[in-house]
Formats: sequence, structure tokens, C-alpha cells
Amino acid sequence: MRTCFVVSLMVHLVLAQSESMPTRSPIPDSGLTSRPQVSDGLIDKANSANPYISVRATEALARYGNEAIPALNRFIERRSVHALSPQVVTWLGTLSDPRAREILVRVLRDPDFPWRPFAAKALQRPRNHGEVITWLPWLDDALPAVREAVIVGLGEAAYSMEGPLRAAMLDDLAKKLTDKAFEPRLAAAEALVRANDPRGVGTLFTALSCTRRWFDVDYGELARRRAFTGLGDFGVGTGFDPASPPLLMQRARDAISLRLKARWNEGWAEAPPSVGEPTQILYGLEVRSCRRGDAFVRITSDGTLVLGNYDLETVKLEPNVFEQIRRDLESLRVTPDSPYFGLGGCDFERHYLPDEGGLRRFTVGLLGRPRGAMGIVETLAKAIEASRGEAEAHAFRDRVDPFGPDSDGG
Repeated sequence: MRTCFVVSLMVHLVLAQSESMPTRSPIPDSGLTSRPQVSDGLIDKANSANPYISVRATEALARYGNEAIPALNRFIERRSVHALSPQVVTWLGTLSDPRAREILVRVLRDPDFPWRPFAAKALQRPRNHGEVITWLPWLDDALPAVREAVIVGLGEAAYSMEGPLRAAMLDDLAKKLTDKAFEPRLAAAEALVRANDPRGVGTLFTALSCTRRWFDVDYGELARRRAFTGLGDFGVGTGFDPASPPLLMQRARDAISLRLKARWNEGWAEAPPSVGEPTQILYGLEVRSCRRGDAFVRITSDGTLVLGNYDLETVKLEPNVFEQIRRDLESLRVTPDSPYFGLGGCDFERHYLPDEGGLRRFTVGLLGRPRGAMGIVETLAKAIEASRGEAEAHAFRDRVDPFGPDSDGG
């Protein structure tokens, strides 16, 4: 699908190698130094499963710069690349040594590596234009967080380019305005508008009206803030104030619409309204996975299944399925309070139960789902299969299976 663009890009890259983004020379490892060499113990601590230890050790590791790479490679040989911590992955992106980038590309290519989005973000600092072509396969990655990070990196690279190469990069970014996930679409729009390309304006303008919430997390405010900032870069936005009442927000949006009409000297077609916010929510399930992606499911009091956090899909449940979900929720309500069930890691599921007493949460790690939550997860999988098809149900089960009991029922 991307053959034409890749061929065109390779032609222009031959001309671009010596242009505005010079290659940074790696700092050679020095055998003569007055300070101690990086110890394997420090590397072990930087890759600790304890975030506090890992953060502090990585701060100490950063003072060594490229000199730490040999010790890190020894750690990888001993423990495997999967033992790297997200803090160390992020730190690798700050180094100029090509060996660091080789590690990042290696883990990004590994679908089982737990911190692939961190690796994608770390690679956002290109050494030269030629490196950009290595990012292209991940524009269609299965994880939206990886696609978003790659789009941001390509946008930064395109901003410093000129001529046909810049045009080719912006055309490729414009294709991501139709990405199936909201976050990559918004990142593509921001990159285009920053380059003064009007193709990203419509997406940002639509985001001005985003009101999405996930219980006590206001995703809408995050989207509106980014939209106001991006349109400001385009010269039509205004300052964003999250405390502004809805009337003032609407007036700001209307003012931007008028500026857009004046800029194009023609009518400005606004996007149709999206699915409204779910109300009277009985239950929510948030699934986070660095390997499999995220999922958001809500059940409302009128028997509607709501999928997604930004782009919402709604399905009216069959009465018998809705009644089964109600029974499953009663089992979940008697689950003892606990800060965390199961093993820690980058994958977890979180159950939300709003009621008169407030909002209860159950966070479940690997192999940790309590007995009271078993029924609701399986009922949701069956409901998704009946309404969205076998493929959607398989993807949902693939995300939630690691949190259930092991093969021995433990």
C-alpha cells in the first residue's frame, strides 16, 4: 500500500542526506577515564521492576551517557531484552550512539516487548533524514500509542524538510487523518497544522467540541487543549482555559469558525455531531495492555453497551444478556476491597462500579481476577461476539485472558 511513497521518498533521501539534519557523531567509548566504569549492579537497578528504584538508578546511569551501553548489552545478554525497564528505554532515546538506536529498533520490532510505545517515543529524535524511512512500517502498527508516537516523530522530521521530500511526508501524514483511533488522528492533524498544511484543521476543529469522560478522567479537556493549541499555531485559535464555562467555550469555537471561513473565503463545513456521552453508567471496564492495546467498555442503565473512550460505538443489548450482566454485577459488588489483585506489570484491567456510596474500583493484574469478576468479563465477551462479531470478541478475550486464573484454576 505504501510502495509508491517509499520509492519516492528513497529518491529524495539521496539528496537529503547532507542537508539540514546532520548526523550526530557517536561519542566513542573511552577506555581511559578517571571515574569508575558503569557497574552491572547499577544496570540491574535501572531495570528494576520497582519504579522508584528504576527511576533513581536511571538518573545515575544517564551521567555516563554512551559509556553505559556495553554494560547494558551485557544485561540484555544475561536477562533478555524483555527485562528492560520503561525508564531505560526512554533514556536510550537521549543518546547519540547508533548502538542505542539499534536496541530501540530491536524492541520496537518485537511484538512481545512490553514497552513498545516507550520505544516509539524514544525514536522520535531522528539522527538524519535517512532514518525516517525506517519508521514507515510502524505507521500501521496494531497499537494506537505506537502509531501516535511515530506520527509525532514524522511530523517533527517533516517540519525541517523542504521541497518534494517535505510534500511527500505531509501527504503520508494526511493519510493518518482517517486512522481508526482518535489519538493518531489528532497527532496527524497537529503535525500538519504546525507545518501550515490546512488538511489538519478539520480534525482539530472537531476536537474543540470533544467532551469525552471516563468516570473521573476528563479526556475531553485533553483533546480540547491540544486542539486550541494547534489552531493557535495555524493562526486562528485562542487561548485555552479549562475553567471556562460551556457558553464561553462555544463562543471561542464560533470565533474560530468565522476566522476559518474568512481565511478560505468560502463556507466552512463543520463535521457532523458524534455519538453523545453515555449517561447513567452502571459499570465500566478499562483494559490496558502494552502488548495488545487498550479497551474501554461501559454498560448504561438502559441496557446499552458502549465501546471506546474517544470514538464511541453503542450496541443495544438483548434483554436476557442485560439481565445476566445485572446478576454478574451483584457478584462483583460483594468482592472485598483491595488496592490490587494479582501480579504487577504494564498490563491490567480495572473494574468501575458507581453507586450511591461513590465510585468503587477493582484493579486486576496478571492472574489476579477475583471470583466475583469472572462472570461479568465472560458475559461481556459473549455480548461483543453477538453484536460485533467473532473477530471483535477474540480481540477482547485476547486482552482480558491474562488476568483470569491460570490453567490450574489458581
